Amino acid sequence: MGILSKEGEQLFKEFVERTRKEIIACLIANKAIFPNVELLANRYDEVVARVREQNNITALRSFHEVHNELCTAVVILEDKREPRVIKLEYEPKIDGCAKRFDFHAEITEGSVRYIEVKTIHPRSQDDWDRYQDAIKNRRFPRNTQLILDNEWLGGELYHNAYAARSKMLDYASDMEDKIKSCLSTVEEKITFLVLFTNGFHWHLDELEDFVFFYRKGTHFPGDPFAIMEEHFVKERNRQFEGTIDHFAYFRRPKTEIRPNKVIWSVTLPHMP
Repeated sequence: MGILSKEGEQLFKEFVERTRKEIIACLIANKAIFPNVELLANRYDEVVARVREQNNITALRSFHEVHNELCTAVVILEDKREPRVIKLEYEPKIDGCAKRFDFHAEITEGSVRYIEVKTIHPRSQDDWDRYQDAIKNRRFPRNTQLILDNEWLGGELYHNAYAARSKMLDYASDMEDKIKSCLSTVEEKITFLVLFTNGFHWHLDELEDFVFFYRKGTHFPGDPFAIMEEHFVKERNRQFEGTIDHFAYFRRPKTEIRPNKVIWSVTLPHMP
């Protein structure tokens, strides 16, 4: 049995139709600025077909990831403030590098932008036992309390928070590797790592805590994942180089076709 019921299939069809009318049509209308828009539009058609054929969670997750790339493109093109984008490319080739960034943008003045888009959507999982084990083995800082209730989805909330933080580490690490491999000879550039949330699995303050660690090399006071993150980084023998210029926060509930909150440069949390 597939994950989409008959009613779900109809809602999915309506969602896709709205997306084509309100987002893809806008992107195509900006073809002069976004010359390879068809590449992204075709990618969307492919994942839509995959959802209809396979009707499973893997296909649906891929669908939301590509949909969020559409959202990123339309947010960029609809922003008419100066400096504005004069050319946008989706997955452009980079000389001497097999890897690609999701977007490359040229603007009216200043450095070019390289933008990577990732969706953090942890799979549903009850990690109550893992949460209890973390408390027992003192994996939370002494000055921090992460209080959850098993009767109120405590295990799922812990899993979401832990998995989201792990993905932030993974995606930042992968992007730094890509910057090093592909952009070492590009002097005038600004890099963005765009992270999408549905507004439930993780929140802005969690990304602020991670950005604090990324920028400072130490953890923000009260960050519940400080000890676990330090262990993770040491285990991987990874030191961040700080080559990601901006972390962007995009919030889009899965039932909405557009983000309802966009922050292109997440700032550090305020010190108490």
